[in-house]
Amino acid sequence: MAHYPEKLYRAMFCLLSHYYRVRPTDGLGAFLGSLNTAFPWRDGKPADPALGQDWQEVVNQVLGEGARDVPHTEGLRVVKQFVDTQYHQWGWDIAEVVVEVTQLLSVQRGGYLSWDDWGRCIRDAGLEPS
Repeated sequence: MAHYPEKLYRAMFCLLSHYYRVRPTDGLGAFLGSLNTAFPWRDGKPADPALGQDWQEVVNQVLGEGARDVPHTEGLRVVKQFVDTQYHQWGWDIAEVVVEVTQLLSVQRGGYLSWDDWGRCIRDAGLEPS
């Protein structure tokens, strides 16, 4: 993954992990395990390599190839498209997450996530606030 998409991926993982802490489900737990880049190989790639490819495809689709330093609303659009695709196309049991991220994107506040949560995850991932 290129520099910006990798940081955006870390921000997404942070946001989904935060959601899991306040609203744990088996489906999201399994999804996070497959997304995890620190386990099992610690090579910076997801435990399920296909998810890394899917992520890059969504980044390219939503932002265009070579995307970097886009507004954080656009970054959240990538997250929304990624979780939506994983739910609808691949059957991950993350319907609540899709609804939550969609709501956060549309009104900057979900039932359990806030725009502040997204901003914290953006900063923690090493992306500058925009």
